[in-house]
Amino acid sequence: MAIATMNKVTLIAPLNQKNSLLKAIQSLEKFEVYDLNREEQASEILANHYQAKFYRALESEFERIQSNSAFLDKYLPQMSLWKHYRKAPLSLTQEDLEGQLSQEAIKEDLAKVEGAKEELSRIADRLKELGQHEETANKWKNMNFHPKALAQFRHLAYSLGTLPQSADNAYIKAIDDSAIAYAEEIYSDKDDIGVIVFYQPQYESDVQVLLRENHFTTFRYPFTSAPADKLKEIEANRQELLQKRESIVASLKASQSIKENFILAEAYYYNAMQREAAKALIKDSNHLFAMEGWMEKNELSALMQYLKERFEENDFAILYREVLPEEVDQVPIRLKNNSLVEPFELLTEMFALPKYNEIDPTPFLMPFYCVFFGMMAADFGYGLVLWLGTLLALKALHLRGAMKKNIKLFHILSYPTMVWGLIFGSFFGFEMPVGLLSTSKDVNQILILSVLLGVVQIFVGLLLATHLKVKEKDYYGLFSDALGWLGLLIGFALWITGALVLKNDGLIILGKAIAALSALAIVMATVLSSDNKLVGLGSGLYNLYGISGYVGDIVSYTRLMALCVSGASIGTAFNSIITLLPGPARFTIGVLLFVALHGLNIFLSYLSAYVHGIRLQFVEFFGKFYEGGGKAFQPLKMYDKDIEFKK
Repeated sequence: MAIATMNKVTLIAPLNQKNSLLKAIQSLEKFEVYDLNREEQASEILANHYQAKFYRALESEFERIQSNSAFLDKYLPQMSLWKHYRKAPLSLTQEDLEGQLSQEAIKEDLAKVEGAKEELSRIADRLKELGQHEETANKWKNMNFHPKALAQFRHLAYSLGTLPQSADNAYIKAIDDSAIAYAEEIYSDKDDIGVIVFYQPQYESDVQVLLRENHFTTFRYPFTSAPADKLKEIEANRQELLQKRESIVASLKASQSIKENFILAEAYYYNAMQREAAKALIKDSNHLFAMEGWMEKNELSALMQYLKERFEENDFAILYREVLPEEVDQVPIRLKNNSLVEPFELLTEMFALPKYNEIDPTPFLMPFYCVFFGMMAADFGYGLVLWLGTLLALKALHLRGAMKKNIKLFHILSYPTMVWGLIFGSFFGFEMPVGLLSTSKDVNQILILSVLLGVVQIFVGLLLATHLKVKEKDYYGLFSDALGWLGLLIGFALWITGALVLKNDGLIILGKAIAALSALAIVMATVLSSDNKLVGLGSGLYNLYGISGYVGDIVSYTRLMALCVSGASIGTAFNSIITLLPGPARFTIGVLLFVALHGLNIFLSYLSAYVHGIRLQFVEFFGKFYEGGGKAFQPLKMYDKDIEFKK
């Protein structure tokens, strides 16, 4: 239960084996490639000959496949979330993937999907255009002729256009009241009135002045046929386009085989991209290439055996060594814990991974987080719901990675929730006869218990800080940051216990003495570690002000009591609401209310327990001993979105 021990591994092989070896190392997924270009010492033999254009070409093809796959998803039948996670991913080796994938088939599939996408886009644009034409034709549909037909009248001229809308039709009246023109209304909407203005050709100049005075806007009729005929033409074109679209959509809905090919192609190009990116980190000579990286020490034999099965022994050479002190900050971190502690690594990663020379806080976080989460949720019924739900998910669904870890985390947390539910005698807000404490009657005892649990965690944090200071041989820091505060807290605890609980003068004197000596140790350690003793004295005295922070930390643990009592009170209140219903309603609407209200309380209780539990770990606990800042181990891996690769 610690940080995995890493080795620096160097692999040297003939240049013509580069692609094959990279593929083999990627299949193993245990090797993080180190960037040799970061080395300050230049080599006259080795150089980097990486060409980014190959990576960009692979990336472009990968993104193209992803885009078309996402487009296809819109039309393929969608599985429910339950069925999605019930479905087992494809199980392949990298060799299987390359054997099943046909580049020609992928090109054809891409052309087919992209052709369908472009055609659907054209149809959408054309339908939009038809809609605009239909809107125009609908406005002028009362004009049962084409305006050009009026050109045959030698003694009659016309202007087609719109007048602004007005309450009293003042603009039309102004034209009609003139002796030289007549306006025929074709349509009217909230903004405009469509009109044809008739007049004799000899009055054209006067009519144009009249029209301008009445804000007439000329409209150029855009169609070659009359509005009614154009509407029929538009509808015929629309039906033709809709049928064509329906045919394309039907074809896309029947393209499950193309989707399966895209899944394989995504994985293929992603894997190739990762290998190509790794080439940017390695160096070549005329005949050899060299690659360095990080690997778990206990995986080295597996790597050698894996490569020996696939290559001749003289095709590669592997060198490895321990981590050097100056490399500590470069070493990638992989946490190694048993199956019970492993899910809690998610919480550590959420804060920060440890550095290589630190300790993994996960095993120490795990018991406290379980106790605190369970205490804040604290209902046997709620815990049972969580236990059943997570157990069903773990047994019935195909979960991987962080999702599986999260479900396992909450499954483990269901047990302390049920235990605390028994301690407090709570089952869906009802009191059970087995409870040791009551959330309604024993609030003070629960408050004291919360504070005591907090004190225990703070003590553990300071003990871990003590261990780290000894390991670092920082003996001044040992007293100023760890042992001194342990003694100070123990002294105050004895003092308070002797004064308020046991009424024992000897215990009071002992507590005061321990607290005073510890305070002196904190100040003296700070003074001795400082070059300027006067400044050190000031810093040491200021450090003692940190006792207020410890008081705040201890008070912070009262949230355990607050959330425990509030969750139980809300559950009890919901039950009281249901009991107010009359008999028949209690067993009909009441059941639905019970499920809905307690479902809400379960969600809020678990959300609060999750968030506040994390807060106590990150601030009150980690603040005593843990800094973090490590970077995650990122081996050369394969694509695992829809495929589970076999080694």
